[in-house]
Amino acid sequence: MIDNAGKYLLVCDDRGSKSWKSASRIYTLGGFAMAETNRKGLIDVWEDIKYQLCGSCDVELKWSHFFPGRHQNTSENPLQETDPTKWSDLALSALETLFDRANIFPITCIVRKDPTQPESMSEQTRKGVLVLDLKMPLSVLLLQFAWYVGENHGVVGEIWCDQLGSRKEEAHLQGEFTAAITDFTAPRPDDQQLIERVNPTIRFLNSKDEPLIQVADFVSGVIWAAAEGDEQYL
Repeated sequence: MIDNAGKYLLVCDDRGSKSWKSASRIYTLGGFAMAETNRKGLIDVWEDIKYQLCGSCDVELKWSHFFPGRHQNTSENPLQETDPTKWSDLALSALETLFDRANIFPITCIVRKDPTQPESMSEQTRKGVLVLDLKMPLSVLLLQFAWYVGENHGVVGEIWCDQLGSRKEEAHLQGEFTAAITDFTAPRPDDQQLIERVNPTIRFLNSKDEPLIQVADFVSGVIWAAAEGDEQYL
């Protein structure tokens, strides 16, 4: 049985379309890493942020709530501030609070889909659609996380991810991650030992039930917006 003191988590979400012809030119995969022993401390900070911004801890605060007109759905926005021009400042303040008060470390892979050079990072689906080959960003994410676990003298690393649209999508991501581990060529001899500390099975969790997934949704959303060129978040 693994002592929680030696267990580290990478909590992540993805943003942007994997389709090569999508209007979105950026795909991001990642979020933050942390020691599992810091879980309660991070949840306390996140609940304090929600209380300050929404007046209640019992809400699901998502990254899209800070972006007027972008990915907003019909559900009610829990932010007490009703002026959309002020939402970006709230997002940046919340992000600063997270990294100042909670012991977490950002880990993200940002892919810029170049329409003129799709061959290096793309693959075709069975229907002939050109999509991003996930093994590349997963390999980058894997190595970053393995280094983080090693630098903190961790015993094991585990990846938590927000639930995807279907079990089929989750199975595909898990398969790509398994392939990334199997095919991985360590840049340094010691890196292979670090890679072996990462659990090869991804845990898919519901953001409504797991607060850490809510935090990953928020962090990954702000990083994606900055990568897309939203100057407010650069």
